[in-house]
Amino acid sequence: MRYLKHILIFVAAAIVISCNKSSPDCFKKAGADSNIERVVTPFKVVQLDANIEVTLVKGAEYKVQIFGGANLLEKVTTSVESSTLIIDNDNSCNFVRGYDHKLKVTVTAPDFDKVITNSVGSIITNADFIQDTMFFSSEGGDMIINGNYSELKTSSHGNGNVYFKGTTNMMYVFMNGTNYLYAEEGTITNYVFIESVSLADAYITAPTNGTFEYHLWKTGNVYYKGDPASVNGKSEKGGIVMKK
Repeated sequence: MRYLKHILIFVAAAIVISCNKSSPDCFKKAGADSNIERVVTPFKVVQLDANIEVTLVKGAEYKVQIFGGANLLEKVTTSVESSTLIIDNDNSCNFVRGYDHKLKVTVTAPDFDKVITNSVGSIITNADFIQDTMFFSSEGGDMIINGNYSELKTSSHGNGNVYFKGTTNMMYVFMNGTNYLYAEEGTITNYVFIESVSLADAYITAPTNGTFEYHLWKTGNVYYKGDPASVNGKSEKGGIVMKK
């Protein structure tokens, strides 16, 4: 037993030394809450490649503000390539710090064309966000969409949900995976089209006297409120459209 105890201590020490060499961030505390600001070159697209909460803000400058533990901020990378702002996190062992040390980023620009999250990080726009045409795309993170749009397009994959509480004239939705659309609190004034390859459901308020169209490829259902002038579409594998 004593021999086994020494072996376990030796193995544990070896692991600690190995981790310390390859991933020194594992032993680095997040530090006190702080923030830094970076001015970046112009961009039209935002791409998120890490588990970071990103809020988009309209403003005259192109800038990025990073919030979180003081020891983690410098390793949040922000680079512009081909008019795309790419946000990533080079800190290692982020899982050991838990949700109490979540990194947040605010991105400011005069105009946005598209935002993409390639991670479980979420994208947020607030109620005062105004954009003519906007495309939101997610490979796993939630998209929390507020504000006012003329034309809004969303494409969600995996288990990232779409939460829409803003206003738009037209909305085009594509769902693929196990993700939900929650848009009952949003206002669509003219036209909405939902194409769902999702096993999960969609909830919307359809445009009053407007048009609601759909194409359901799997078993995900669409539940809607409102009184559209027309409801048209087809279901391939049992998904239903039902007025609540």
